[in-house]
This record gives sequence, C-alpha cells and structure tokens, in this order.
Amino acid sequence: MEAKIVKQLTAGCTALKASLCLAVLLIAVCGCFTESHAQSASRRPLPKMRVVIDASHDGGAWWFPQGPAPFDRKKPHQGDHLAAYLRGRGWQVIEIPRGAKIANQLKGAAIVVRMNVWGTYDQSEVSAYREFVRNGGRLLLVEGFVRENEAANDTVAEVFGLRFEGVISGYGFRVAEAGALKLDFNEVGYQIGSVVVRSPVNTQPLAHLNDGRLAMGMFRYGRGKVVFLSSLNPMLSVPQPFTKNLFDLLAR
Repeated sequence: MEAKIVKQLTAGCTALKASLCLAVLLIAVCGCFTESHAQSASRRPLPKMRVVIDASHDGGAWWFPQGPAPFDRKKPHQGDHLAAYLRGRGWQVIEIPRGAKIANQLKGAAIVVRMNVWGTYDQSEVSAYREFVRNGGRLLLVEGFVRENEAANDTVAEVFGLRFEGVISGYGFRVAEAGALKLDFNEVGYQIGSVVVRSPVNTQPLAHLNDGRLAMGMFRYGRGKVVFLSSLNPMLSVPQPFTKNLFDLLAR
C-alpha cells in the first residue's frame, strides 16, 4: 500500500515538473518573441506625415526675398529653415505660395502651419480650416504683429475663438505656469509680434510675455487641436529644442 502511494506521489511530482518546465519554456519563447517584435518595431521608420505650410497670406516674412509672384520653394526664402527641418524628420512638406486659394490643399494633411495673415480670407477658406481641425487635424496658427484696425481680417483665428492684436516688441517669452505641459523657451526670441486678447475657455496657456500677456497656447476643437503663437520669429529661426518639442506636441 505504501509503495503504491509513493509511486503515485512520484508520478504526480513528475507530471508537475513537466508542467512547470512547459510553462517556463512557453514564457521564454513568448519573451523572445516579444523582444524580437519590439526590436523589429523599433527599426521601422516613423510614419511619414504630410505637413502643409500655408504661406498664401504671408505678408513677406516666409517668402522674402522672393516677390512678386510666382513663388518657388526651391529658391532661397526665409521659410527654408523650417521646411528643411521638417523634411529632415522624414515628413512630406507642402508650401502654399502667396496668392493661392486654400481649397483641397488641407486634405490629407496631419499638420497645417498657418504662417501669418495679410489681406482677407474667402469664406470657403475659413470653412476649410474649420473642417480640417474638427475632423482631427492639428493646426499651428502663427500670427505676427497686427496693425491697427486689421485684427478683424484674421477670420481663420476668429472661427476658433482667437483674436490677436497690436504691434509688440522688446519683450521676451516666459513659460506659462499653469498646466503640466512645458516647452523650452531658453533659446526662443520673441522680437516682434502681437498679443492674444481672446481665446477659448478651454485654452491651456503655453507662454506669456514678460508682462504676463498671453502669447502662446493650445486648445482642443472637435477631434483636433489648435496651437497658437503670436510671433513669427520662432518659426523662421527654428530654435532648438523648442521647435522639436513643438512639433512633437503637434504630432502626438
């Protein structure tokens, strides 16, 4: 009887050992597969995003010294530095020249950079911007200085609840204290621009001028988001690490 019990216990232990061995083997195999999969994924190139730079209402900052039309992205212009940086990230970059009408150019874009405003927009262009962001697009809305009585011309900003005013110079950026999101402004020069006098209630401030007036922020709109900036200089000078952090924010 005792011999039978010992035999049964021995058989049970053997079966348990076999199960444990199988479990360890499966864990090892799964671990190897996961590591291999992770290494393979890390080697995959980042998805190529389409970035549209709308310089169609640029007053001269983006395309300088080119002018008058036609404008050629392959010829030297002040916007070269930012466009080259974005292409260096492996992204497709489309530059819309001054005088062009915004119609289907925003379709298929992941990020749109609106560089300044000079003149006025057609209602169809305003609608194109609104639908782009509402459907999940990410918009970097950049405004320079705003002359007296011209603030109402920026109907793209207006449709998102934004208003830029004034000709401001001699100030510097400082990071907004509110919120967890931080951008490094150590290398960013404000030089000249405007201030944001109206923004949506859900705006997260990103930067103020030295005197506390709002200069940069972000808010959600529909399924997309808008980041606004009241100076052209950071876009034209491409300061680092600010530019990388900003486009990482837009790409997320």
